[in-house]
Parts: sequence; C-alpha cells; structure tokens
Amino acid sequence: MLRAIGQAQDEGHLDRAADAHQLVFEIYGLMLMLHQDARLLRSGEGVYRARAGLVRLVEAARPSRLSADS
Repeated sequence: MLRAIGQAQDEGHLDRAADAHQLVFEIYGLMLMLHQDARLLRSGEGVYRARAGLVRLVEAARPSRLSADS
C-alpha cells in the first residue's frame, strides 16, 4: 500500500506533501473496522462507511487545484 501511495504521489494523483505512512495507517484502520463491523457486529453498513472514509482520505490527500494548475 505504501508503494502504491508513493506511485500516486509521483504521478501527481496525490499531494507529495501527504504523509504516506499516515494514509496507510488510516486505510488499514478502515479495513480492520470493516472486518469487525461485518464479522463481529454483523452490521450491514460497514462497507458504506469504509468507502465513505476512504473517499474522504483520498480527497484530503489530493493536490490542491492551485498547485495542480501551476
């Protein structure tokens, strides 16, 4: 996952200033919570919540429009 984030930063899809290790930590946390929510709690909304969290993380790590247009 760390390598994929690094490649996304190199390609300009994610901001180079984004903390790749923190992103991995938070994405892994979402995966663990999804597993707990689905398996242990038998909740049906875990996938929705995990996707929403992942979208929020990726959007926050995208380059700003100003730096992308420069």
